[in-house]
Amino acid sequence: MGEYKTYREFMKSRITDFDWKLKAGISKGVPQPAFQKPISETAKRIDLPEINYETAPKGDFFECTCNRTSRRVYTQAPLTLFELSFLLWCTQGVKKVIGGYWKYLPDGSGRNY
Repeated sequence: MGEYKTYREFMKSRITDFDWKLKAGISKGVPQPAFQKPISETAKRIDLPEINYETAPKGDFFECTCNRTSRRVYTQAPLTLFELSFLLWCTQGVKKVIGGYWKYLPDGSGRNY
């Protein structure tokens, strides 16, 4: 029951009352994690097509949102290299590396400055 009261108090209070509990790793001096996992020397490298403004699929955001559907049955056809490249770009979205990294999408580490 005590834990319930703590969380209830948290929900009713101003967030600044709990600043001492909400320190991010970056403010504690925790080093940034590796930019990417190490790659085995024997791994096969596959160059993916570049994704940029000219190559990215075009679509009006409103239209895409209105026409979206959930899929429960998937095709057995493999993704093309372009489709894989685009999906990876959407999920990782690294713009450029400058000390830390910049991303198109927010991430849990709070390092998307």
